[in-house]
Amino acid sequence: NCKHVSRIFSEGGAKALAEKQLLPFLGSIPLDPTVCEGGETGVPVVLSHPMSAVGTAFRHLARQIAAQVSLQNYNRKTLSIDLVAK
Repeated sequence: NCKHVSRIFSEGGAKALAEKQLLPFLGSIPLDPTVCEGGETGVPVVLSHPMSAVGTAFRHLARQIAAQVSLQNYNRKTLSIDLVAK
């Protein structure tokens, strides 16, 4: 069914687990056949269908990952500077 959402996993489980483990929840990706098509053709869904729900979800997830990497690098550098200063 086009545009119909079928929840094959319980909703919110990953987010709840992340919160329980004190980890950031980075996002979720809808299951969509265009992701498989992109794998087959070599054209990522973010290029073939950039404004689709799945394309938007991948971009959001990429931003969240980049932000977390940046924070980890900043925190590591700050810790390193603090250790050198002491």
